[in-house]
Amino acid sequence: MPGRDAPQLAGLIEEAQRVLAICNACRYCEGYCAVFPALERRLSFDESDIHYLANLCHNCGSCYYACQYAPPHEFGINVPQTFARIRMATYEDSCWPAFMRGAFRNQVWSTAAALAVGLAAMWLASQLV
Repeated sequence: MPGRDAPQLAGLIEEAQRVLAICNACRYCEGYCAVFPALERRLSFDESDIHYLANLCHNCGSCYYACQYAPPHEFGINVPQTFARIRMATYEDSCWPAFMRGAFRNQVWSTAAALAVGLAAMWLASQLV
């Protein structure tokens, strides 16, 4: 059921708006990745802008390591982590069928299960031929 984690996603969107407002004002690391040219074109960030920017980020970490406001600074700016949490929440919210939502959080186990089923199917197919 979509929207089951709406309070969590709303909190993540609010945190992203805070982070992006600070990043947009600073612009120290604007040349590091594709997110920052898209970031500069906006003065305020609604939810669709944040979803777009979160999916544009590929967690290279260049902005994090160059950021003067990264932890242990009191601002605690961590753009890749913020965007990764937003992506995870939106992927889980959009997942169909709904019982597969847990696969995003437990990737190791879902990958291992899929691999085991695939290998068993290949073994079974080789035995039938």
